[in-house]
Amino acid sequence: TFAFWAATETASGSFATQGLEDMRTAYFTTGRSQTDPVSMLIGTQTIFESYLARLTPFERLDKIADLEFDHVTFNKKPFYFSENMITQTLLGINTKYLKLYINSAMNFKNQPFVREPGGQYKSAVVQTMCQIVATRCASNFKLTGVAN
Repeated sequence: TFAFWAATETASGSFATQGLEDMRTAYFTTGRSQTDPVSMLIGTQTIFESYLARLTPFERLDKIADLEFDHVTFNKKPFYFSENMITQTLLGINTKYLKLYINSAMNFKNQPFVREPGGQYKSAVVQTMCQIVATRCASNFKLTGVAN
């Protein structure tokens, strides 16, 4: 793997002293001078809460489009948390370079058509396997070891 192709990965530390600075640095480094920044940030609930605690009430919520959903944001990019995220990890993802590809080794698997009891219509399930592929890994970042 060539270094120019790899995503930025930084071993971070305490969010209060180093994590926020590492998040800023990774965001601006992968964003190519703000011409192509990450689309969203995903971290653990602990990291999310640490970030939220450092914001002023004015900074906390931002409207996304006209949908009236409120999100915590970092540089106007939504910041989410997941209970399935690896412990002490924060990801910056640029969705512009994510593609969904159907795995050519996996054929479509069709289930038989069935009708629900008392129903008018039949339905079936078609299964396949897909992969999410990053076409430009250098546009993403990963911070590891981010502590509260």
